[in-house]
Amino acid sequence: MKQFLLIFLAGFILVGCNDQATQMVSDPVVCATINKGMDMINKRAITDSIDTYYAALRGDSTLVDICINAGRVKMAYERVKDFDNVRVWGKIEKVDCVHAGL
Repeated sequence: MKQFLLIFLAGFILVGCNDQATQMVSDPVVCATINKGMDMINKRAITDSIDTYYAALRGDSTLVDICINAGRVKMAYERVKDFDNVRVWGKIEKVDCVHAGL
């Protein structure tokens, strides 16, 4: 039973309160807190993926690694539905992947 509750709670936290059905059942204060936490996690994921991309550019990384890291940045922006940055990083990914021969 404890495992089920932990899995349910983890799923609720990962989904957040953006779903209309979830908002009807949940306390608005709890939803706001969860959504704020998800925003922080998503911003951190974007920052970390950008840092990893630039570290790959500076380091011993292969061209394929650079291509993959550009794709990770694009996916991080897709997750938060920031489509302007998705387009920017999609172009970067395309150029990097062409340089990698992919």
